[in-house]
Order: sequence, then C-alpha cells, then structure tokens
Amino acid sequence: MLRVRTQRAQSQLLDTQMMSQLSHVKCNNPVEFLESFTYLRCRIDACGGSEEEILRRIEIARGCMKSLTKNIWRCSITQSVKIRLYNTHVLPVLLYGSEMWDVTVKSGKRLDAFDQWCLLHILQIPFTTHVTNQVVRTRTVQPPVTQTVLLSDAKFKQNMTKKVTKS
Repeated sequence: MLRVRTQRAQSQLLDTQMMSQLSHVKCNNPVEFLESFTYLRCRIDACGGSEEEILRRIEIARGCMKSLTKNIWRCSITQSVKIRLYNTHVLPVLLYGSEMWDVTVKSGKRLDAFDQWCLLHILQIPFTTHVTNQVVRTRTVQPPVTQTVLLSDAKFKQNMTKKVTKS
C-alpha cells in the first residue's frame, strides 16, 4: 500500500490530465504543485527541458574554475597537469546528471562555449588574441563537451537497454 506524507506533499504536474486524476484523491492538507524542483542535485523541469539545468551546471562549474584561478591556473605547473585537473575537478561538476539532458543545438553551443572559455583560461590565452577553437582543441587534446555528453548519453541508454532485456 502506498502512503503519502500529507503534511508536506508536493507534486510536479506533467499535464492537465494528471491534475484531473489527482483531484479525486482525498487529502486533508493541500498539495503544492511545482513547475520545477531539485532532486539529487539535478533540476527537474515540468516541461521536460534541460535548458535551466544546463545553465545551472555551467554557473556551478564557472565558480569552480574561478576558485582555482589564483592557485592552479596561474601557477607554473605544466599544461598537462592543468588539463588533468580540469578533467577531474571541473568537468564532473559540469557534467553531473548529463545522461538525462536533452541537449539542443542552443544548449550544445553554450556548453562548448563554456568549455572553450575554460581551456582559454587554462592556457592563459587572452580574449584579444585571435585563436581558433581548433587550435585550442589541438593544444589541449580535448574533445568538445557536447561530444562527451552525447557519448555518455549513448552509454547510459545502452546500459539501460541491457538491464531491461535481462529482466
């Protein structure tokens, strides 16, 4: 039997049909309906989009990058160590929950632009210097973030398909 804590019940509506079904449920306390909420540190949106979550993850990762500026990115350690630090400390923050993202062209460009900003920051290339994205990718040997997201999404779906067929 399913029991709901009615003192603090919240729900997220996905469509109006669900609202009519929930109106038949008897509850002493009102149920609060949300447009979006955070679950396991990921933003869940009622419309199913990922734009808000991607922007949120970019801002968190930007804070991570800025916190490492003085002690890591501007010190005399080698470029390969800086790239490894970026891959282990910044990218996981950015890509947390990315398996569930619906990456559009617009959000993909935002992710790649942020990644490019990070790499330029690590290489200490000023914005006034005209360096192509391809040159930066060659110097850092880094794939675009959207490529990483699409690969992790494909692996996630493949693993889910294996689990479903085993059941």
